[in-house]
This record gives sequence, structure tokens and C-alpha cells, in this order.
Amino acid sequence: MTLETLEIRFQAEIQGAVVQLRTLIAEMQRVNVAVSSMRQAGAQLSAGLAAGIRAGKSQVLRAASEVANAAASRIRSALQIRSPSRVARDLGAQFSEGFALGVLDGQARAAMTAGSLAQAASGAISAAPMPQAQDGELIAAVERALGNLTVVAPIQVDGVRLGEAAISGINAVRRATGRQMLEI
Repeated sequence: MTLETLEIRFQAEIQGAVVQLRTLIAEMQRVNVAVSSMRQAGAQLSAGLAAGIRAGKSQVLRAASEVANAAASRIRSALQIRSPSRVARDLGAQFSEGFALGVLDGQARAAMTAGSLAQAASGAISAAPMPQAQDGELIAAVERALGNLTVVAPIQVDGVRLGEAAISGINAVRRATGRQMLEI
């Protein structure tokens, strides 16, 4: 190959590379325009989406209200709320029964405490000087003797009799007022 042939070939190759570079530059310019258009389209899409969301705000609020009202209605139904709530009434009855059983379970302790009270009162009264005076002076002497006294008296409670007395009292109130407070 001659130097002239080599030079012609070199110039042809360079011109081919220059054409490809120009094509690449033109393509990059088209991509840049496309990116700019896409950016603008994205901004317009975002603005349109935001405007659509704002336009649907009242529908969203209405739907939220419907859901909240349905939830409240379901709660009223589940709790059987009909002024007063049947569930709350049942819970109150169970609480009252538990409280009564707790009181009965503690009766031994109450009896011991009451016994201590009676012994202390008996000791204080025995130790107090008893004047031979008029009724008013006797009362004043007893008040002085008992002034700082704490009295503990034993109480024996028969649970069955207590229950019968409670039922009798409830029935008497029902007969007197016409209102049924408990079902027994």
C-alpha cells in the first residue's frame, strides 16, 4: 500500500468518524429536548393529579363520615346500646355480685377487727372513773373517757340470712315504688 492510498483511506475513516460524531451530537440534542418535554409533562401530570385530589376532597370527606357513622352504628349494635346499654347493665350486675362476694369473703377479718374494738371499748370504760352525779355529769364523764377511743366490734354475719334480708329489702322497694331494681 502506498502512502497516497493510506492517506485517502485515513481521510475516509476520519470523515466517517466525524459523521458518526455529528449524528451522535444530533441524537443527544434530541434526547435533551425529550428530557425537557418529559420533565414538563411530569410537572403537568403532578399538578393535574394534585388538582384532581383537591377536587375530590368533598367526596373523600363524605366517605370518611359514612365510614365513621357505620362504625358508630356497629358499636351501638354490638354493645346493645338502647339507653341504657344492655352490656353495661350486665357488667354492672356482675360487678355488684363480685363486690358482694368480696365483702362476704372479708367477714372473718371484719369480725376480728370488731372484737378488738369491743375489747378496747370495754377496757376504756372499765378504767374511767364513774362519778356519782346527775345525768348530765355522767354523760360528760363518759364522753371524756371515750373521747379518743377507737372501737372495734366483732360481727358475725350469716351469708344466707344477709342474702335473704337483701332480697326482702329489694322486694319491699319494688312493691312500694313499682320499680324493679334487680331480677331475683
